[in-house]
Amino acid sequence: MDNGKRSIEAVCPDCGEKFSIRTTPEVGQRITCPNCWAYLQVIGLNPLVLEWDSLDPEDEEFGDES
Repeated sequence: MDNGKRSIEAVCPDCGEKFSIRTTPEVGQRITCPNCWAYLQVIGLNPLVLEWDSLDPEDEEFGDES
C-alpha cells in the first residue's frame, strides 16, 4: 500500500553506489552514504546532485538516510 512516501534514488560521488533517500531532499541537507560513509550535501534537486560535505561531521549532526 502506498502511504504517500517515496524514496529518491541518489548516487554517491565518492563510491559511485546507488542508495535511497527516504525524505524529500532540500538544498543544503547533509546526509551520509550508507555504503562508504562519505559525508555528503545536497547541492541540486532536479536532478538530485550530491557533493562531498566540507564540514567536520562532529561539528553538526549528519542524517542517516539509508
